[in-house]
Amino acid sequence: MQSILLDPRFKKQGFPNNDKYQSAYQSLSRMVQNLPIGQDAQEPGTTVGIGPLSGPETIWKDFDTRVTAVSGGSNVTVAGILELDRYIAEPLLKRTEDPLVWWNERKLIYPKLYQLVCRMLCVVATSVPCERIFSKAGMVLTEIRSRLTTDKVEKLLFLNHNLD
Repeated sequence: MQSILLDPRFKKQGFPNNDKYQSAYQSLSRMVQNLPIGQDAQEPGTTVGIGPLSGPETIWKDFDTRVTAVSGGSNVTVAGILELDRYIAEPLLKRTEDPLVWWNERKLIYPKLYQLVCRMLCVVATSVPCERIFSKAGMVLTEIRSRLTTDKVEKLLFLNHNLD
């Protein structure tokens, strides 16, 4: 269900009712909050998207404080929820457009969600491709061709699958 929510073509409209949407939203929200802090880890004295403060009396102190409040500051939980809410508020992508291209263009805007997208949206939804390869392996390895080495079988299957 989270993959429907992470697909910018569907988001909330991909759910038949609000209960299923709320369930997926809560689950995704927990996942975003529990993501390990990676590239977006902050050093003490810095705010999101802003360099370290040079001292307590800077000309930008009020601005930095407001930006920290809006972006969730150093609170990882709030920052993750705000990122998810900003994503949900964006307009839907056209159904014919590629969601992976959309996410690649916005990976710096939504870094935590992008990590989840890489895990969830790139999984093949069916087992059909592997079943086809397994079937072709049965056609290649017959009693007549039983002396083929594994290396040769691997190369034959690769060629057979990729040249169709």
